[in-house]
Amino acid sequence: MKTYLSVYLGAALLGLVITPLVIYLGKRLRLVDRPGARKVHAGPVPRLGGLAIMLASVAMTLCIFALDNRIGAEFRQRQTQLLALLGGALFMFLVGFIDDIRHLRARVKLLAQLAAAVTVALLGIRIRGFAVGGWFSVEFGWLAIPLTVLWITGVTNAVNFIDGLDGLAAGISAITCGVIAVFAIHSGQPVMAVLMLAVLGSLMLCIEHPHP
Repeated sequence: MKTYLSVYLGAALLGLVITPLVIYLGKRLRLVDRPGARKVHAGPVPRLGGLAIMLASVAMTLCIFALDNRIGAEFRQRQTQLLALLGGALFMFLVGFIDDIRHLRARVKLLAQLAAAVTVALLGIRIRGFAVGGWFSVEFGWLAIPLTVLWITGVTNAVNFIDGLDGLAAGISAITCGVIAVFAIHSGQPVMAVLMLAVLGSLMLCIEHPHP
């Protein structure tokens, strides 16, 4: 449990440290979000909050590989898949970062998302099936890869669509990460728990201050 708490608090602390730097960078580069009908701020604010979230969560996740305990061992055992997952996440982040600066076309962003999702799925991170308690379970077989790709791109765009209202995307994402983390800890899935807690911690400042 100490590892879980350390990941959460560490990600939150890193987010707290990195966010002022991101605010400064956004102002210097004039990458700001203008007031609008779906916004609560009255003036332009920096729009690079995702940079603080990504750096904080990835940094804490990478630290787990060096831990000399059961959770660290599980991370090292699944190193290839986890690095593929982090690489795909970083690639998607970079596409979104460039979109904030250059406003990419929708089809370009979709192709980039599909490329990242396919790569992750092919490297072994897939939704292989699901179970409802001890009542029944379903295995997807060859459908695991296309369903995983559809899930990753679908969730990515779902969060993107609700990102116009200040704090909404961060709030919903934080609730989702918290719920998954609780279930992961309860069911003995430390890798999933750490990933969710790292993201949850990094999101805390964005919920308190919707546009860091």
